This record gives sequence, C-alpha cells and structure tokens, in this order.
Amino acid sequence: MSSTPPKRQWPPSTPPSRPPTKQQVQPTPSPHWFGASSNIDFSFNFQSPITPDPSPGNPSCTKSGSFPDHPVIQGAAGTASPPGLLANDLSQLSLGSQSPDPFSPERHKATGTLARAPPAPYRVETEEGPAHEFFTSSFQDNLSEAINVAQEAVLLIEKLRAAGVSDEILMRLLEDARRLGSYTGSETRTIAVLGDSGQGKSSLINSLLHYPEISKTGDIGSACTSVVTEYREKKPAPHGAGASDQAPITLEVEYLSGIEIKEMVTELLWSYRQLFLPAVESDTTSDADYARYMRESEQAWSALEAAFGHRREFKRAMLQDMAEGSLERITEMLVGWTEDIEWPSGDETAGYNGDDEVTGNEPSHLVWRSTAATAEECCEKTSLFMQDRYWPFTKIIRVYLDSDVLKNGLVLADLPGLQDTNLARVRATQDYLMRCENVFVVANIARAITDQSLKSSLYNVLAKNVPLTWEEADSKGRGLINIAVVCTKSEDINLRAARVEFCGRGKPIDPDVLADLDRDIEAADRCGERRRYKDLKNRRKLLMMRARSEHVKAGLRQAYASRVPGEALRVFCVSNSIYEKYAIDFGDGRSNNSELVAASEIPDVRRFCRSITAEARHREARHFVCSSVAGLLGSLRLWVGSAQDTRVVENDNWIKTKREELSGSVQDARTEIMEAAAAVADNFKNCFKDQILSFLDGRNAYWERAAKHEGEQWQSWHWTQYSAFCLNNGHHETPKRPRQDWNAKILWKMRSELAYQWELVEEEAGNVFDVFLDLAKDQLEEIRDQVEEASVTLPSCASLAEALLCHIKDLEYRTALRKAEFVCSVRTIRRYASESNHMSYVLSGMLPTYRQASSQSGTGKAARQKSIVQGRITDGTLFPGISMAISTAVEAAVQKSQVGLSDDVAAVLDRVNADVKLELRRWCHRNEAAEMTTVAATGRNTNVNVPGSSAVATESTAALLVALGGEVEELWQRHAGLVRSVSTASDREME
Repeated sequence: MSSTPPKRQWPPSTPPSRPPTKQQVQPTPSPHWFGASSNIDFSFNFQSPITPDPSPGNPSCTKSGSFPDHPVIQGAAGTASPPGLLANDLSQLSLGSQSPDPFSPERHKATGTLARAPPAPYRVETEEGPAHEFFTSSFQDNLSEAINVAQEAVLLIEKLRAAGVSDEILMRLLEDARRLGSYTGSETRTIAVLGDSGQGKSSLINSLLHYPEISKTGDIGSACTSVVTEYREKKPAPHGAGASDQAPITLEVEYLSGIEIKEMVTELLWSYRQLFLPAVESDTTSDADYARYMRESEQAWSALEAAFGHRREFKRAMLQDMAEGSLERITEMLVGWTEDIEWPSGDETAGYNGDDEVTGNEPSHLVWRSTAATAEECCEKTSLFMQDRYWPFTKIIRVYLDSDVLKNGLVLADLPGLQDTNLARVRATQDYLMRCENVFVVANIARAITDQSLKSSLYNVLAKNVPLTWEEADSKGRGLINIAVVCTKSEDINLRAARVEFCGRGKPIDPDVLADLDRDIEAADRCGERRRYKDLKNRRKLLMMRARSEHVKAGLRQAYASRVPGEALRVFCVSNSIYEKYAIDFGDGRSNNSELVAASEIPDVRRFCRSITAEARHREARHFVCSSVAGLLGSLRLWVGSAQDTRVVENDNWIKTKREELSGSVQDARTEIMEAAAAVADNFKNCFKDQILSFLDGRNAYWERAAKHEGEQWQSWHWTQYSAFCLNNGHHETPKRPRQDWNAKILWKMRSELAYQWELVEEEAGNVFDVFLDLAKDQLEEIRDQVEEASVTLPSCASLAEALLCHIKDLEYRTALRKAEFVCSVRTIRRYASESNHMSYVLSGMLPTYRQASSQSGTGKAARQKSIVQGRITDGTLFPGISMAISTAVEAAVQKSQVGLSDDVAAVLDRVNADVKLELRRWCHRNEAAEMTTVAATGRNTNVNVPGSSAVATESTAALLVALGGEVEELWQRHAGLVRSVSTASDREME
C-alpha cells in the first residue's frame, strides 16, 4: 500500500461537481495524517522565487524583478463585513478570526515576494480554547493538583494496609481514593451532524477529529452513513491493561433488539411493496412521485437483500405477493429468518444493557466489541455493519479514539443522510436527534447562497424531524434545539460570478484594490514568476472566498433571526480541502501553514465544539475539587483521628446524652430524607394528573370534534389528491394542492390547549427536586449544627462538621443532575405528544390507517379510503390512545428518575453515617476508654485489625497513625488552598 497521497487528476480551474472517492491511505508512523485530496490548488509558497532577468519588452518588471505593491490596510477580523470593508481588508484573508495574517504589509517585502521563514507544523493541541474558566491554565492546574492529592491519599491508605491496619470504612475510603485519583470527567454533550449525502458531512467530521478517513467519505450515497455513528473519547488504558485496551481505536456496535428487528423488517417490507400498490401504479401518480416510490422501493430491496439474500427462497416475486393477508404472512416469515442469522463475533462480547425487553429472537449478544490500529482497519471492520447483511439490524456504532476535540466530553454523532426513507430508520434518527444538545446542519455553500436555500435549507433538515418545535419558539423565545450551520466547500467558488457579486462601489471588495491585484498577477505572469503568480492568484481567491462567506453568514442569520432571538445563528463556512492539505506535514516536502488552516475555519468550529461541553465539565470539575476530594480527606481525617485518639471526658452524662442525640438525629434524618426522596415521584405525578391527565380526560371529545372538522374538509378533495396523501402518511403536496400535514391539523387543538399545561408540568418537574433538596439540606444542617455545638467541648468535632459540609454539597450536585435529566425526559415526552413527525404519538396512531387506506383498490376505492381515515379520527380511540402513550411514557420516566435519586441519596447518607460513627469512637465513657484503646492497638475488635498484640506492635502502630495523621492534615491544608483558588476564580467569572 502506498504511503503517499494520490496526485490530483483534474485542473484547479475546472473542479468537478463531486470529487472522486479518496483512497484510504494510512501512514506508518502516526494515525493523525491527512492525504491530499482537493480539487483546488492552494499551493502557497512563502520562499523568495527565482527572479527572471528583466525584459526590455516588459515595462512592468523592475530591475530587481519586483512589482508595484497594491494597497493593503489592516481591518477587524472575524466580523461581518459591511459594504466596502473588504476593500480595505486584504490583510485579513483567512476565514478564522484568531489567525495571523498571511498577507500583512509587514510580510509583503519591497521585492514584491512573499518571503518569510517556512511556517511551523500545525498542532491541534496548541489551539486556543474557548473563553471559559474551565480552559484557563489556573483552573486546569488546580484540577491536576486535586487529582494528585487523591492519589497521595491512596498511598497513605496503602501504608496503613501494609502495616496490617484495615477495616470496612478504610477499605471504602481506599476505593473512593482510587476512583478520584483516576478522575477524567464523565459529563458529555452530543452534537448531531445532519446533512444530505454529498454535502461534506463525513469530511467535516474527519477534519474536526483531525483523524483522516475515520469517517468514510465518497460518492456512494447513503451507504457511507447508514447507521448512527458516534465518535467518543477513548479513555486512558488502566495500568496493566491488555493489548486490546491499548489499541488506538476501540469499536462498539449495538444491534437492534428483537422488538426493533421486527419493526425494521415490517417497515422495509412495506417500503418495498408500496411501489406495487394500486394507487402508485395508477396513471394519476406523477412522474416525480413515482420516481420517489421507485427509489424508496429499491432502497428497501437493497436492505432486505443484504439481510436475506443468502436464502434460496428469497425472491422478488415472493415479496410482491399482494394477495389478502400476504403482508402479515411474509412479515412473519422474514422475522423468523432473523432468528437464524449468524451474528459476527468480536474481540469481546457483552450482554444487552438497554431498556427494551430481551425476547427469544435476540442475537446471542447485542453488543459487539473490537479494536483497530488505523482508520483503514476501523472502516473495514465497521463496514461489516454498514453495508453487509448486518447493517439493517445495526442500531448504533460507537468509535472511541484519541482526538483533541473529544477530550472534554464531546460526542460527535454522524447521523444517516436525510434521504433515508425507511420509517424505522427515520424514527431512530429523530429519536436520537431529540436527545442531542446541539445540531450541526451541514450544507454545500453553493446551495446556501441561493435565495431559496436561505429560507429553506434548515427547514429541509429540521422540518422532517422537529417541524413544530422549530417553527414555534418556546415561551422563553428560543427554539428547543441549539442549531449551528456549517457550509462546506468554501473553496469551490466561481471567481467570475463572485467578482460581479461582491466587487464594486458599495460592495465588500473595492474594485480599485482588485484591479491592482489583477495587474500584479498579469505582471508576474509576464515575468515568469510562477510562484509569485500562484501566490497572488490564491490571494485573490481567498479574498473572494471571504466575501462570499460573510455574505452567506449574514444572509442565513437574517433569514433565521426569529428562530434564535437574542443571539445570532452560528454559521461557519469551512473548507475541508484546505484543512486537509495544510494541517499536517505529509512528508513530501510541502510546508504546513497555520494561517491557511485557520482560513479553512475548521479550528473555529472545533473551538465552538469545545465550548459546548465547557460549562458541564467545569461544574463537574468544581464538584470534584470542592466536594468529592474534600469529602474523601475529611473522612480520612476522621478515621485516623478515631484510630489514634480516644478522648475521655470527665462529664460522662453529658457525653452520653450528646452521643444519643447525635445518633438519633442521624437516624431520623435518614428516614426523613429517604421519605422525601420517595415523595418526589408522588408529588410530580400528582401535578401531572392535575395539569395533564385530568385535562386529557375532559377534553378528548372536544379535540376529536375539531379533528373531525379538519377531516371533513379533506373529503372534498379530488380522489387522486386524497389517495396521494394517504400514501405519504398524511404529509404531502401535489401539483394542485400545497403541502399540508394532516397529522398536525388533527392535533392542533390538543396541542394549543395543552401548551400552557405542559409549561406548568415542566416547571413542576424541576420544583419537586428543589423541594426535596431544601428538606434534605435542612436535615443535614441540623446535624451539622449539633456537631458544631459539641465542638466547643470536643474540638475534634470541627473535622466532622467540615466533612458534613462536603456531603451536603455532594447531595446538591447529584440532585441537580437528576433534576436536569428528568426535566429533559419530560420535555422529550412533550415533543412526542405535540409534534407530528415520525416519532409522534399522533402519527403512531394514524399510520396503520393510512396504510390500510393506501391498500384499497377497485371500484369504490375513493369512498373506502375516506371512510377509513375519517372513521379512525372519529372512532373515539385516537385521542385516548395518545393520552395513554403520554401517561405510559411519563410513568417510565418517573420510575427511572426515582430509582436514580434514591440510589444517590442512599450513597450520600451512607457516607454521613460512616463519618458520624468515626467521630463517635472518640465519644466514650471512662469505662470504655481502656477497651477502645485496646481495640485500636490489638485488633481484638473487627473495627481495627492490627496483627499481633505485643507492646512493640502497639507502639509501632501508634507511631504510624500519628505520622499519617500529620500527612493527612497536610493534604487537607493543601487542598483547602485549591478550594479557595477555584471558588475565587468562579466568583470573579460570575461578576
């Protein structure tokens, strides 16, 4: 296999509309390698060219061979350019706002060359981070130091174990210390990358990851991305890990469950057979619609053939049997065949851990795992699940790798192209999309600049997924999904058209400046200065590219200003070709160029990606430093103190009373808090019942009448139009009938009346957690007050008070996470109840009806179709069915949240109880003192285990405890400084 990239086979002046498929060429030394694959020549040269002898016939050439310089004036970078700005802004030709200028006046020598030292190799890890405290060196230093403190705590506890000192609490502290000492952060945020085939989606992912060909690119259509593919950070291999854990790439493939396989086969079979429905074969079907049905049918056939083509009895004729009952019979047979599929074996196998019920027709293991050393091997292994017989039944592919953009919890999700028409696959995409925090809409810049696309490019993507959510901002004036637009192929530009569009008086580019540049280009050509000629041409090209990019950004932001009130729509115009060419040293003599990498705008997109996880990771890291590590050290202080020191206080009655009071308070608090945690679910369900369920029960009949009125209007349509809408699940358009969505119209009254009720429910979903947290904190604060009061007599109680404060903060953080997760679940259910897309409850209720109507044929077909659809709307079960779906989903979300919250609360209270017990070891009567001392020294009690009971052992153990107590105290003081530093920085940021 060649180690050099293939040479380009097309001239830069006539780029093809779609570049040929790139060869998957891998380097020997490193996986981070970009091959040259660009249809535009951006070979800038920054060395002094060989100047030809002056020519008498060339008056433009000076004696030194240089040329007149044209005006270059510095301007503000990274901002939208008003008319005329680019005329005085040739110095800022890159598309990135942070890059140095490759064509500044200082770099434009008097000789007319672009002479300077070769730029250093581009390093992704040196890119400037987002403007957030999490990325500051001071915060990262504090975080690293906190991890070091936890690791040193591990060493201290290991010293105790080596000396034979051990008990249950100490072992739990050792486990906690090891976990905290390997902290990497767990909070993630997902960006869904959406775009049609051929728009540069996979190339964008390759560039962002700085990992060439890890996402397969090419011109083979939807087969490139037929399954949701996640790119996640690969965690560091543990000490002593095997070869599989140390591989550069780890792969994980999750199959569909048995229920999902049945749904997939059903949808594939319907998609294939719809071409043979009487309504489709009718002459009334337009050529465009018939071509679409044919394409959908062929796509379904490809999937079915991939899955079952190895079986001798699998034939097209079998699937085309349109006799009554044939659909059910064929479906049952195909689902039965899936039980015989020989699923591939990976390096590791794992059981299914999802929420779906595991049935008898499950594959033997639903998660396949393997590793890869290169991107080529990764694509080779994953292609098994993207193109061969398994891809119809593959749910998701996860690729774990080392990439700078993924290091802080970002997950890049490559979603299948929106051309996919299989309902099961579309539903999976929509369900995934609704659970993402951000969406990148990827489109070719050539499409984005058309007037039509300025108003419809985002709708083409999102109207198919969350149309009503996108069209109607929420009550706070924002859409429910954060969207950014990435326009690709910014280097693919028609220079003549760009000159007309952007050059002129009052336009971004001053014609005088461009004329000077044209003259310099012509002079360089006449003098034979090929390198300078190429540099100047590319300078002109970058100028045009920037003008076009600013035009596109401004146009898209203006078109969607109402969708993102209060902030501008994020728009990036990138060139993957430029990035690939100049990001890495290819070993072929070319110099890397950081300025041109910045001009590709990939670093800007990467910086934005990192900002998405910044707040969540910062919050998690602060909790780690200020609560988790502090709680560990606080408990360790208590353990060492209790083991080495048993205080004997003269006032025995007072001590006994305080011990009993504190023990009773801890038990009472545990009971109260656990009951309050259980009440979170009941309180929310009561609110849901009052605001939604009672409304559903009382208004179903009214909503049905409103839907019936809508359906009656459709009955007056021509039968061909009605039939076409049935074939398209109620969402369609015809030459004489504009696009309508029957499902949205069926749902409109219910949606509008429940909008306010859902707002109340979403608010209450957060309030119930706030009420619980207030009660829990009050209970724990009361315990802490008792401890502080006792510290006047027993100074050691101050350590317990500090430890309790850490546990209170821990409970706050855990509860906040559960709250956010539950509110998100409720919001998702609201979308399913309010939307009309393929994941919606209303379409789920209407889909069998549309298909039944579409299957009608013969005399009276039109009347039967209208009777079937209208009958479903008015049969009294549609809206109760939607209500049941809402109720079932909410019950499942409540149950899941309840279990998680109870586990979190129990874990925190266990630590509180353990710390209190450690302190109570010191609170003993005079007649207990000798026993406690003996236990600490001889191990005759299970609380402390010290081998031997000789005086030597007692003295050595006591000395060790004293020494370790000092080291623990030193760690505590060091950590206190970290907490002060982190808290002070956060306070400054809030100001």
